[in-house]
Order: sequence, then structure tokens, then C-alpha cells
Amino acid sequence: VYTLCFLALVFPSVLEHCPVGVVNGILTFVGLQGILPFTGNQFVDRCVLLFTHPAEFPTPPPESAASSYLGLQWHRIHLYTAVQLACLAACWGMRFTGPFALAFPLVVVGFIPIRLYLLPKLFTPKELELLDSEGGEGTGKSRGDAALDKKEITTTMEPGYEHPPLPAWRSWLS
Repeated sequence: VYTLCFLALVFPSVLEHCPVGVVNGILTFVGLQGILPFTGNQFVDRCVLLFTHPAEFPTPPPESAASSYLGLQWHRIHLYTAVQLACLAACWGMRFTGPFALAFPLVVVGFIPIRLYLLPKLFTPKELELLDSEGGEGTGKSRGDAALDKKEITTTMEPGYEHPPLPAWRSWLS
């Protein structure tokens, strides 16, 4: 499905031959995959847990119990979710501020001090590691750690490195 979406971007004339219902169906499918609970979106999963009795929380498999946010106390999970919901409400509330809505990027930048200074005072490093993990079940690595582990990310160029040529269809960028 995602490949077909990409092909529609590369070859927009393909969309002219597809019925509108098919295009709407694909977009609906992709949208629902992002917001349905327990499909990999940890934020939505934790929002569902806000309305779930703690006795009915899903239990992580024994082999991943140490790396899952589900092993934390339920009130700690709910506190982290409440902070994220407050940040989402701040973003969403910006649309009602008239001309100040243009300051939306500043609100998003304002979340950086919240993550760097406020959350470490509310949560232990281990809790933040599990709650702010990359995978839905918690990988035990924060997003920053996962990015640093990738070998293709480098801060300096090696001597003698030459940038590979651009594909022909992107030659107009250079």
C-alpha cells in the first residue's frame, strides 16, 4: 500500500486512472493504521490505557518485560501520557489564537525544554527510556540513542569521500 502511495507521488498521472473511491480507501487505511490502538502507535496505546482498569492492562511477554513500558506503575504511564496530551492540546489550541497561530513553530520548539528539563525531574531515566522508546512495546532505547546507533550517521566526512551522483530524475536539484 505504501509503495503505491509513493508511486502516485512520482507518477501523478496514475491517479487519473484510479477511481476516487480507491484513492479515498487507501488514504483511510493509512490514516487508520496510525491511530488505531495496538497497531504500533505507543501514544494511542497509552491513551487507551487511560480508560482501562489497571487490572486489565496487557502484560508484556516475559522476554520483553524489562524493555516494555507496560512493566511500569500505571500512574507513571498515565502521568507521561497526560504531559503529552497537554502538549498536544497546546498545539491544537494554537489554531484558535487568530494571528498568533503563526507562532505554532515556537510552541513546538518550546517542547524541547519540557523534554530536556521538566520530564527528567518527574521521571527516572529508566522510566523515560521505556516511555520514550521508538517501538510500540518499548525497545529500551530512546529515539536519540537509536539514531546514534546507525552507522550511516556521521558528523564528519572521511577524507577522499565523494558524494554519489544523483539519479537522472533529480539532476535538476544540483
